[in-house]
Amino acid sequence: MRRPVPLKAGLREHLDTARRLWNHPRAAREEVVRFQNRKLQVLIQHAYANVSYYRRCFDDAGVRPSEIRSASDLSRLPVTTKADLHVQPTRVRRSVFEDQILNLFRVRTLHLLGRRSSDRGAKIGSAGVPSDKKPSRISMAPAKLGLYKFQHIDGLRAPFDIARDLARLEPDVIEGYPGVFAEVGTLWSTLGRRSRSPRLVFPGGELMTPTMRRRITEGLGARVLDTYGSHEFNMLGWECPESGVMHVCDDNVIVEVLRDGRAARPGESGEVVVTGRHSYASPYIRYALGDVVTVGPQDCSCGLPFSTILNVRSRVMDYCVLPNGRHRHHWELIPITFWDMLWHRRYQLVQETKHRFVLRVVLDASPPPADVDHLERCIHEKLGSDATFRIDYVSDLESGPVGKRRLCRSEVGASDPSAS
Repeated sequence: MRRPVPLKAGLREHLDTARRLWNHPRAAREEVVRFQNRKLQVLIQHAYANVSYYRRCFDDAGVRPSEIRSASDLSRLPVTTKADLHVQPTRVRRSVFEDQILNLFRVRTLHLLGRRSSDRGAKIGSAGVPSDKKPSRISMAPAKLGLYKFQHIDGLRAPFDIARDLARLEPDVIEGYPGVFAEVGTLWSTLGRRSRSPRLVFPGGELMTPTMRRRITEGLGARVLDTYGSHEFNMLGWECPESGVMHVCDDNVIVEVLRDGRAARPGESGEVVVTGRHSYASPYIRYALGDVVTVGPQDCSCGLPFSTILNVRSRVMDYCVLPNGRHRHHWELIPITFWDMLWHRRYQLVQETKHRFVLRVVLDASPPPADVDHLERCIHEKLGSDATFRIDYVSDLESGPVGKRRLCRSEVGASDPSAS
């Protein structure tokens, strides 16, 4: 059972966060860490007092809320999954204040990446997930002042219609799914370049492959800077324009990278576990998000006081279970030379059964036989002799309910790859 957050206490915390988050990019790392720890302690006390699930987690682990003083203390608590919370994977509960604060972190991120408050923006996406319990029809505070405004475009429409709308709007900045942007980039020249291209493209919401990035950059002639977010936490990180690493939004979330149950070291990959600092209506403590990343260097050359990660490799669900029982991410099965083959527009690797795999490809040109032979041979070798593999050329790939296209789908149901 959840009890509502006391209005005064919740408002006071959110106002404090709104006041401080703009200063953190210029602050020392120690100041950001102090902010992290204080917000964590407030959240932990609230979750223990108001959420029976977390109270059981603490009691079963023999941990008192007062003993969790910093991110390093979280390892004393168990990891929580979606199944543990007994919620639909897409359901999010959020108060008005929480929604505003999490959106402010996104606004700050885009500002750090070069978006000006007066820029004309376009956001390509969907209407959202119907099961959300987030407040609706609430405008962000900056938008009410005429700053950082976006025009919304339905991302489920045909790519040509989306490209035509963008040509008409002439936005300076666009946000949305990279798969959609890659399609729009391919079509942009067919519009005769009657309008100017956007200055910045912020992909997010799904994995961006090297092929997608190349098509967006070359097609739209814009700078592409990746963002990393989730339905539960909004902004998790962003691509550093100077170094290319991914900065973690440390004052919004605590991101742990776990490998075989321990904290991964710099250069090691592991599963992402997140604790939100500003979600009281529906707290998330050590929540297994399902993504796989690599721990980055402690310091970035740009000087920002935020931690870093590398190689955000999408969901654990994007893993296949090989006939020998081992789990492999689809990027490990497809040879790196595939990204240099310019004849494919989109793809999806599907594991139909334990022994049968198919690569569905939307063509941009006729594939050279040598490329196809090389691709089939490399994937066959990685799958092993007990598996069959084929390439299907299709006109389009199915989208998810909100417009995302998964790059890999295993009907077998891969589990945590770190256990392999």
